[in-house]
Amino acid sequence: MTANRSIRKRKKLSGIGFGEGCYAFLLLFFLCLFCKNGRYAADEMREGLLICAQSVIPSLFPFMVLSGMILASPVLTNLLARIAYPLQKWLNLSPTGAAAVCVGMGCGFPAGAVFAANAVKDGRMPQGEMPRVLAAGSNPSPAFFIGILGKELFGDVRKGLLLYGIVLLSQLTVGGLFARIPKNTVDSSPDPGAPSGTVRPIGSRFTTAVKDSAFGMLTVCAFVLFFSACAGASRAFFAAVGCPDSLQAALFCLTELTGGCFAAAKLPSPAISSALIAFAAGWSGLSVHFQLLTLTEGTTGSYHLYWQAKLAQGILCAVVGALVLK
Repeated sequence: MTANRSIRKRKKLSGIGFGEGCYAFLLLFFLCLFCKNGRYAADEMREGLLICAQSVIPSLFPFMVLSGMILASPVLTNLLARIAYPLQKWLNLSPTGAAAVCVGMGCGFPAGAVFAANAVKDGRMPQGEMPRVLAAGSNPSPAFFIGILGKELFGDVRKGLLLYGIVLLSQLTVGGLFARIPKNTVDSSPDPGAPSGTVRPIGSRFTTAVKDSAFGMLTVCAFVLFFSACAGASRAFFAAVGCPDSLQAALFCLTELTGGCFAAAKLPSPAISSALIAFAAGWSGLSVHFQLLTLTEGTTGSYHLYWQAKLAQGILCAVVGALVLK
């Protein structure tokens, strides 16, 4: 009887699930942090608002509008697909999927993700390609590498460009390896309910691109503000428990790209600092991942491959960055 009761208890607990238990714990943990360290969270949110106004919106919004208009232009879409032909072969993607990777690599996130999501909705790209497109075409913009990493953190624009090249090469390397997964394990069939691509009037293309980009921009800024508040409350907690600076920087690199890079830049060890900055640039941070998942919601069935690929990219970038950037 005792054994039967213990089995029933285990079944009840297992019904909750380990992931749900961790999720509930984190919610309660951060609720307590915000209640205790609300002032620090508010201060970081003000900094996040400045980042959104001075950096995020000016650098991302024009690219998002233009990427939406490029997708709606048959001439530019076909031209971009032809330019991206080598990527199409290496990453095992459709022409539109390779074009979305090009947009992401050249404009930074979330331009490539928005391009790919709209392509899936219009029936121009198979739904099953979305995780691989996101993995190979989701990186910070060149302006981030040149301005924030190159000028501000490294004090050398060439190092920022070098890290940009490392991130792109890591994406192509990992993306090419993941593209060799047998096709029967990846759903690459188009969405049967998606409408066929139609050429809309130019005025309609522009207004739709601006409207969709405005919504995407609000989503991006909302995630930046929330993770800024989490970082502010967490810093006070880490200081209270005496957490090492290197561990704090690593946790911030896992969660938020810009804050993680600035935290890593303050570390005394050049090798650890360079490795963490490179990891943050390749991994991109949970804040960015949730932004992309929100903007592409309903256009793919599973993101497991995307998470695995981004983690592999971050580790690869960290190894190379520690060797060549310090």
